[in-house]
Amino acid sequence: MRATSGEPGVVKVGADYTFVHPLVRSGDPEGPVARVIVRRELTLTLNDPAVWDVTEGRLLLEKCYAEHNNTDCGVDDGYLHPGFADDAPDGERPTGAAVDPYDRTDPLTPDGSCGRVTRT
Repeated sequence: MRATSGEPGVVKVGADYTFVHPLVRSGDPEGPVARVIVRRELTLTLNDPAVWDVTEGRLLLEKCYAEHNNTDCGVDDGYLHPGFADDAPDGERPTGAAVDPYDRTDPLTPDGSCGRVTRT
């Protein structure tokens, strides 16, 4: 996390987190584990109520981007669909160049990519 100054009366709070969700099939807790990697990058603002029409002490969401890896793409039901090695895909499989999901040197983009990974 980091805090930086924004416009007069604004402090920006940025966060870039990577979550790794180890998942097993429902009803098969001893079965294989699939890891879904989700990276979220967001910017919140804390605005001075003397300058801005805001509620004191409340953070405002300015930007929120996410990237999901090792999950079916194109499935927008709010659930993760992990890629188990022996499963047929529920949705569109990731395409394009494989990336390291733990590399934070490139900022996320609003397209919400769903990529292939070099490691889980």
